[in-house]
Amino acid sequence: MRGEGLLVVISGPSGVGKSTIADLLVARGAAMRLTTATTRPAKPGEIPGRDYHFLTEEEFRRRIDSRYFLEYARVFDFLYGTPLDDVRLHLARGRTILLLLDVQGARLVRQTGLPAMYVFIAPPDAAALRERLRGRARENPEELAGRLGEAERELAARHEYDHVVVNDVSERAAAAIAALIAARRGADPPDTP
Repeated sequence: MRGEGLLVVISGPSGVGKSTIADLLVARGAAMRLTTATTRPAKPGEIPGRDYHFLTEEEFRRRIDSRYFLEYARVFDFLYGTPLDDVRLHLARGRTILLLLDVQGARLVRQTGLPAMYVFIAPPDAAALRERLRGRARENPEELAGRLGEAERELAARHEYDHVVVNDVSERAAAAIAALIAARRGADPPDTP
């Protein structure tokens, strides 16, 4: 597959470290991330067009109607979606693209028939995930309970993925995924920065 693009779909429960691992993969030169769209408000420090395309619910729905998205889903009260033309453009240029999606979004990508490698990030154990979510201190107790319930449902779907990588240490998990990408692409894994 050398020279062809590769779509890598990464899923895992909230708080498992998907964004940290993706940042490490990008820093290693193993892959790139697309800017996806959302209806949620920007968090402090997020930059429109870099972190997300922040859209109103109305604009997001117009884009759904025009088949703008490869996949989209409602997650915890907000819509998230991946621009299809961006995926096609970067795959045609031979790039490896990371998509961080929940299980629902990964299933939608799989239904499109677009070739992809599916990687599930799992916590070392349930207690570690609970501690990571509590440590973020982003959610109130009700939201935390909702995220933990969703985490159980997502963990139950790990068998749907090509690979399961346990995130006990983010650098080690990123290295494992970089090796999977390199093997799929028929190349040597990138060196650590």
